[in-house]
Amino acid sequence: MKQMQLYSLRTYFFRKLTMIIILQFIIALHAHAKFCADTSTGIYFTKEQFEIDELQLKSCYWIRENGPIIWSDFAYEASGTIKIKVSKGNIKTFEPGSIYGFKKDGIKFMFVKSLNQYLAILYENPSVYLFMKEDVYFLYHQTKRVIFLYATNIDSSFLKKFNKQNILKDFSNNLKLEKKLLDLFEKIDREKTYFPYKDFFKWQKKVEDYLN
Repeated sequence: MKQMQLYSLRTYFFRKLTMIIILQFIIALHAHAKFCADTSTGIYFTKEQFEIDELQLKSCYWIRENGPIIWSDFAYEASGTIKIKVSKGNIKTFEPGSIYGFKKDGIKFMFVKSLNQYLAILYENPSVYLFMKEDVYFLYHQTKRVIFLYATNIDSSFLKKFNKQNILKDFSNNLKLEKKLLDLFEKIDREKTYFPYKDFFKWQKKVEDYLN
């Protein structure tokens, strides 16, 4: 009798444990599916997709660059072949310029033909687009210092350095924007463009507050 009770008790706990494991697995699958649905990494094939922020090839994993030695992570610019893991066992590669741009962890990158590079965009507006380029490069380490480049038109193939001289030259017909850009430049110059990767969205908010 006792053996039967012990067997029943073990069976009960085994079934309960099995149910808990199955439930946790279902929750994990649901969380992963939600993560994939909310992903902020992927590819833009065209300008139109880029402008409306519509990723055509989404990833739940990563985007990397073909570096001098190995495939590596990067911060604000990418010059080599882009490699994206779309799903388990499905990895795609794109030569420089073969795609319009991509998004990496929520940061948008656009291909700049004159530099043959993908650069991170800090600010988008019909009047000015603010790009970031790595100033001090450490092999396979996320950059700490950047320089800012800008274009007055998204179709421009030539970017200018974001400095006082260029701002006064290019925005003299829009004094309100000119003043905002000059104020932003002074702030950036004072802080010596120290720009840890983890602070990107904080800086993005600062720039939007200055210019909007």
